[in-house]
Amino acid sequence: MARNDAERIVAEVRALLAPVQAGLEALRDEIVEAFRAADSDGRPVVEADLLDLPGFFAAHGLMQDVAVGVGFVGAPGAVNGQDRYILWWQRRGDGFARLRLNFEPDSVDVYDYHEMDWYKVAAESSRPVLYGPYVDYSGSGHYVFTGAVPVRSDRFIGIAGADLSVTVMERRLTGLLRTVDLDALVVTGERRVLAANTPRWVVGAKLQAPPSPGGDAGFLAVVPVGLDTDWSVAVASPE
Repeated sequence: MARNDAERIVAEVRALLAPVQAGLEALRDEIVEAFRAADSDGRPVVEADLLDLPGFFAAHGLMQDVAVGVGFVGAPGAVNGQDRYILWWQRRGDGFARLRLNFEPDSVDVYDYHEMDWYKVAAESSRPVLYGPYVDYSGSGHYVFTGAVPVRSDRFIGIAGADLSVTVMERRLTGLLRTVDLDALVVTGERRVLAANTPRWVVGAKLQAPPSPGGDAGFLAVVPVGLDTDWSVAVASPE
């Protein structure tokens, strides 16, 4: 029973995340084609090659209100030789606005994404990442998860990324968990509670230990979500 519940919720969480993955992979493919076209012309990529790519807004459409921002984050020198480059579209009401960030290296509020975990892990591992939750103080200002898909041709170009609203994700995850009669939660690899169907676990708090079936915490089943996350769904006996 508990295992079946956990596996069912995992399948539904994966279905919730699938549009994010699909949108970022489609955007990645468009960016790769833009770079290949510039390479075949023997010239560097400039912003005009990227501005009108439909994948930015198609990704927003796939993710709907889960995404607060979608964009491209360039590797050093990728776009017209610039050390830092971001083309990022934030959702603003019914439309979109471009996010403008400070890249001045001597500034106290420089947005040095080269040193941020979501960028570094995607760049160094060449695999997609879903990082967070965290408050992007120097960037969007939102409380988010950041999804990052590496963009590669014959070299690392950057990442196609999306900021996902933690508030929206928590609400949707909680709705899924409430279909379980037992106590259940979604938890990260760092033991942080993302959502729960009971006040037994506080959202945002850390469990004392990773959930494990048969331990003192009363967990009956723990199933990893996968899909580039370190999340798990855990089901426990009621207290």
